[in-house]
Amino acid sequence: LSPPTAAWLQRTGTAALTVVGGPVAVGPVPACQLAAGDTRAFRCAEEELVRQGYNTGVPEGIVDHQTVWMIYAFQKVAALPVTGEFAEREWQAMLANPRLPVRRPDLGPDHIEIDLARQLILVVRGGQVAHAVHTSTGKPSTPTVRGTFTVYEKRNFRQSWNAMYRPVFFHRGYAIHGYPEIPLYPASHGCARTYDGDMDFLWPMLWIGERVAAF
Repeated sequence: LSPPTAAWLQRTGTAALTVVGGPVAVGPVPACQLAAGDTRAFRCAEEELVRQGYNTGVPEGIVDHQTVWMIYAFQKVAALPVTGEFAEREWQAMLANPRLPVRRPDLGPDHIEIDLARQLILVVRGGQVAHAVHTSTGKPSTPTVRGTFTVYEKRNFRQSWNAMYRPVFFHRGYAIHGYPEIPLYPASHGCARTYDGDMDFLWPMLWIGERVAAF
């Protein structure tokens, strides 16, 4: 909603509204704002970020653990301070729908990129970055291997000896996997850790033979 429209609605305390026009005339974000009676309803942001490819879990309008990890990923993509809070600058950035460029188009239209500088796992589909997930990669003493690799094994369980959840291995013992704690800095033994809920999100997108670039 434009600022004058939002201010008018807030000032008048409108009890009911009828939205006239299709999705081109009235997009999903303003339609959600009108339905919620709140020009900055977090549920509307969640729904829009789902459309942009982020994993918010079920949009409930509540900032829980899953949405905090999602906000981390979005803030990294949008080049904002990584705070886990969704304020006005995040809302405005969301409306611009920021996207990262594909760094390894030579790997084909569908592959995975692990961006070590941004600490992101990027799912490339159709030649574009379709999904971005917050990760914590190898700490300085045990860095993540760099290069181009291929997924060779998936284990659909949590390993009892190291807590790796649903690991997807792409080089020797290096994997993308879920883990109980995902800090905002490289802290793993070399793998790309992500939150368990994000690993559930990634799991069906990763297959044996998938190309993975870590840089």
